[in-house]
Amino acid sequence: MLSNVLEYRAAAKRFLPSFAYWYLEGGAEDEVSMRRNREAYGEVFFTPRVFVDVTDVSTAVRVAGRELGWPVVVGPTGLNGLFRHRADELLAKHANAAGVPFVLSTASTSLIETVRETTNGDL
Repeated sequence: MLSNVLEYRAAAKRFLPSFAYWYLEGGAEDEVSMRRNREAYGEVFFTPRVFVDVTDVSTAVRVAGRELGWPVVVGPTGLNGLFRHRADELLAKHANAAGVPFVLSTASTSLIETVRETTNGDL
């Protein structure tokens, strides 16, 4: 397992064909939103709390009448098949295992029927 985002980027650059890497790494148009997102995340700091009893902690939430394992959704990203064979099926399967919904992109490299066959989770 790699230890940070920069290491994952370096590994992706070595592993992926150049066009796939730059598709993944780039943003739309002049990349203003991407720059602002990075700046906003740079303002977030996590302070670990040690020696705290987490025996009864739950990350579950209720969203639109559905119980989720934690407050996230695996959002739609296009052309996942560029990065791994059957990527959308794997994402949907693992999202279900984590108790969160998966949203299939209209630019998916997998058929919606194939993704549905992979998991009975929320799509």
